[in-house]
Amino acid sequence: MEMDLPRPVFIVGMPRTGSTILHQLLAEDSKSMSVPFWEWYDPVPPEEGQKDLRLQNAQEKVANIKKAVPILETLHLTEAHEADECYQGWIDFPYAADCCLKIMPWLYKSFELFWNADLTEIYENQRKILQLLLWQRQTSYDWTILKSPIHTISLDNLATAFPDSLFVWTHRDMKSVVCSFAGLCTLGFVRDHSAIIDMKECGRRALEMLDMLMRRGLEARKKLEEQNFQFVDFYFSDFIRSPIEAISQLYGLLGLPFTEEAEQQMQKFYQNSLEARKAAKKPTKFTLDEFGLDKDDIDRTFEYYYKQFPKVSH
Repeated sequence: MEMDLPRPVFIVGMPRTGSTILHQLLAEDSKSMSVPFWEWYDPVPPEEGQKDLRLQNAQEKVANIKKAVPILETLHLTEAHEADECYQGWIDFPYAADCCLKIMPWLYKSFELFWNADLTEIYENQRKILQLLLWQRQTSYDWTILKSPIHTISLDNLATAFPDSLFVWTHRDMKSVVCSFAGLCTLGFVRDHSAIIDMKECGRRALEMLDMLMRRGLEARKKLEEQNFQFVDFYFSDFIRSPIEAISQLYGLLGLPFTEEAEQQMQKFYQNSLEARKAAKKPTKFTLDEFGLDKDDIDRTFEYYYKQFPKVSH
């Protein structure tokens, strides 16, 4: 299927850096092509004459996940109809999220395979799915907005499959990132039906994993920038201070027009998101002490990162 895909913009970097809300807000721009969870989950519509239950099925799946793992709703608030991460459409590797960031202990072997594999074919297949969706929609877009911290593992393969890509790297103080990601690592024990969660093991695993991911991602970024790929840095601190202003500045750096319509849609979505969070269960908050982690140890571990990006507060 040879269709010209609108220029892709990939949000990459570390997990827990505000990339989800950024992705959702950018997806509110009618000029950007984005993919909600339900379309990643089942991109092919039923035969003519049959009722399309894809959204309903995806909603049921999300609801079941929330029932099975209630803590997940407080850590990653995304609904079936909202823009979601690219790996949801990786038909070649459906357990990517569980294994590639070493969250699920029983998938550690898959973690090694994933990190050592050439993922170019996975990304080429993802491109075909995007072309399929574009053909189905028969809508004109100026650009495509895509996101997953998992991309940071294989930026080189991603760039091979999407040679016209732009990249947005999200930044946040690594003490907050490590603590929040360690909270995600507790899911490995929950889904393993463990009676006791080893918090210190979650902390150690999170620090080790994020250091690996950061070093690998920055190394690949350097090589891609030498090949004239563009990376734009987006800071969580700027977003918290003034969300729409930060996004307006991001548009300028990407060379994209920030329309009044897009701003209004983003304002509306952001306000609804804030209200949804207030109505949802209280967020699960962790402390570094609970994970046996020390602020100074994290700052020392990521000293190279802070030197390269001094704007990141720490």
